[in-house]
Amino acid sequence: MPRHAALAFYASVLVGLESRTTGFLLDKEVVLLRLRALQEQLIFENGLYLSATVTECSIQLGEHRVPHLRLDFFNNPKASMTPDAFKPIIEKMAGHLMRAAGQLLVIIEFSDETVMLEAD
Repeated sequence: MPRHAALAFYASVLVGLESRTTGFLLDKEVVLLRLRALQEQLIFENGLYLSATVTECSIQLGEHRVPHLRLDFFNNPKASMTPDAFKPIIEKMAGHLMRAAGQLLVIIEFSDETVMLEAD
């Protein structure tokens, strides 16, 4: 059985489903369709296959609870990248997903740092 290994690093992107621009609850399929389009673009333009584990969750602070999607990306051993190549791709994808969800910010948890991207 062939064994493939790569440097272990990951990113989790938290995308809110309550639009901050409209106040409405967004159907998760809107975010997932945008994710699919971004993945297909990466394959077509760069030959990069970046799969994601998608989990429904919520972020709670006191009485305020907001539904989110958590998208977990990892360094695939069959299509390995360096952290320097991986991070900008994840940040670009997170920005696109933030706008698609009508959010003002998005959180990215990399294996070595946490980043917040804010809308212009």
